[in-house]
Amino acid sequence: MKKLRTMICGVLVLALLTTPVQAERTGRFNYTWGPDGINDTVAGFTIARVIDESHMPIPMERVDDVAIGGGRVFIADSGTGRVNVLDAVDYSFITSIRLIRDEDGRIVIIEETNEQLMLDSPEGVFFSEGLNRLYIADTGAERIVVLDGDTFGLIDIITRPDNMVGHTAFRPSRLVVDASGRITFVVSGSFEGMVVLEADGSFARYFGTTRPFMSPVEYLWRSFATQEQRQQMALTFAPAFTCVAIDPDGFIFAVTADNASQETVFRFNARGDNVIRDEMGAFGELFIVGGLSMSEFVSVGVTDFGVYALLDRTFGRVFVYDFDGYLITLFGQLGDARGDLRDPSALAWNGYDILVGDRAMGVLNVYTPTRFGMAALTANQAYHEGRWEEANRYFREAVSLNATFNSAYSGIGRNLLMQRRYSEALYYFRLSIDMDGYSRAWAGRRGEIIERWFPLIAVIVVALAALIIASEARYLKKSRYQDGEIGAAKTKRPKRWGRRST
Repeated sequence: MKKLRTMICGVLVLALLTTPVQAERTGRFNYTWGPDGINDTVAGFTIARVIDESHMPIPMERVDDVAIGGGRVFIADSGTGRVNVLDAVDYSFITSIRLIRDEDGRIVIIEETNEQLMLDSPEGVFFSEGLNRLYIADTGAERIVVLDGDTFGLIDIITRPDNMVGHTAFRPSRLVVDASGRITFVVSGSFEGMVVLEADGSFARYFGTTRPFMSPVEYLWRSFATQEQRQQMALTFAPAFTCVAIDPDGFIFAVTADNASQETVFRFNARGDNVIRDEMGAFGELFIVGGLSMSEFVSVGVTDFGVYALLDRTFGRVFVYDFDGYLITLFGQLGDARGDLRDPSALAWNGYDILVGDRAMGVLNVYTPTRFGMAALTANQAYHEGRWEEANRYFREAVSLNATFNSAYSGIGRNLLMQRRYSEALYYFRLSIDMDGYSRAWAGRRGEIIERWFPLIAVIVVALAALIIASEARYLKKSRYQDGEIGAAKTKRPKRWGRRST
């Protein structure tokens, strides 16, 4: 009977899991959500311009990656095998990199093949401001090309190092470089994590992994499987990363487009732990049924002040979050109109603007913040830099433009909390339904109350203690008297006034 009940439960679970569920979208374009649900909001960004091949003297087929640095915009185009360079202010064309030259301007010849060094399907690009170098992930040729940041002359070619272990192929698709020159890149389809190379190109380690999600069907199947079958099923491949970014503090941001992963957005510390703050419980597009996110993130970009943006290829949206994981705004949709996306592929911040590449259409969309978006971004930047009064002013401006902006109420509360204005912070944390912030503010307020009334509390405590001690003493004395102990102790011997007569 026990096995029969188990089998019946398994059949019911399978029936529920295989029944198609209609996942209803929110149906809103400009909205945000918080613990109190989904709220309509005003637009945070608007399309400013669309950069296509008409802005360049050469054709541009695809936009695989975008990087900003040195006042320039770098666009990796695997279709033409080029990295196009634009001015970061007016987006005018500067140059296109395909044929690699040395620092003296001479064409580099590969000694092994006696051929000219040319880019072959580059899918990633990164510019290091501190090192003044341009790093190109030349995916088709399985190498990383390092160029000078001014002349674009060749500095180094990094291929698969001899000490590299594991099964991951050396096909870098997206890469970042820290201040010391250490390179971290992702490989499409790799289950071993990101690859980290030392500044000299030698292999350092694999870094960061995703945790695969195990469905109830797999749990059920494992419960019926034999020991040998369980050993065969023990090998579960971790979902691969799709993009990587780095913040000024050296933390590595990464995303995955595989919904089999338990987490889709990562902020790794030096040990490889995911320390991303997720106050809303999910990233990306939310569904009404089950509250699950079905977004597939293909790119991530982070600012110098902790705000980051995620690019979702499923719905063609860009989600902008603050450092604590609160949604600031979202924009974009799939379509063919101006500003819409067909196959979103890359994202980068250019100041307060967000650049989004479309691989299918071969264009780069430039979105600029609205007045509300600018107020929200400026407030977060001022808060990050410790300019409390300025942050408070911009948060209040954002609230005046969008009363349903929960992140601003929480930001005002956090700002007041840093200034130890706990009573005011409690009010704004209640508005934003920020339980964590409310708890911290109440802890501070409780400390203030105790410090203010401590002398009176101490006097009351001492008086109560004295009263309790006196009461206990009286009770003990009365108890001993009733038991005869005190009466017997006070009984005295009679005095003899004279001699006893014999």
